[in-house]
Amino acid sequence: YDAIFANKLQKRKIVLGYTFNEEKDKKGLLPSPVFSEGDLGKHKIANSQERSGYSGNIDVLQKSAMSGGHFNPANEADGVLRKVQLVIPYEKQYYAALSLAVVRAYFDNPPVKLEFADYTGGDAELEEISVGGLKIPVDNQARALIPFRGPRNSFKYVSASDIMNELVPVDELKSKIVLMGTSTPDRKSTRLNSSH
Repeated sequence: YDAIFANKLQKRKIVLGYTFNEEKDKKGLLPSPVFSEGDLGKHKIANSQERSGYSGNIDVLQKSAMSGGHFNPANEADGVLRKVQLVIPYEKQYYAALSLAVVRAYFDNPPVKLEFADYTGGDAELEEISVGGLKIPVDNQARALIPFRGPRNSFKYVSASDIMNELVPVDELKSKIVLMGTSTPDRKSTRLNSSH
């Protein structure tokens, strides 16, 4: 069944999710990184904590998808989710968040560009990440504020089984960004809101 599913992923704008962790476990396959530490030149991304391991997708699925993105939350001390870490370093490579990977897929996978600004005469700090002409303001740690769109159920939820059983009209999903099977690293189902 993995091969059948992998075949359905090919030649489509499919982005798979995965997580990084602090253990040295390495499961599955990571997607291609969006840039390397060497691409930063003299610049740095502040407080970029290198991750030790990951839980990726099985090889056949990741190789068939357009890309992948991590869904590691950038938790605040008070437990409220306000920001997303758009890139996370792992073995001197930087990997996109699921949200950034989805935007890249929408624009046919253009490169990620980093804009640094020097306002103090010292080291330049990261100011924005751009992809496909879209400029995303970030802090110097590559975190972007999450623009929550409203309360629970602001986005329509459609059953995956209804889609597979052809109970959902094609026009309802045509030209839409669809998030399928989103969950947090602890595997609980997630409804998107500021407190997770």
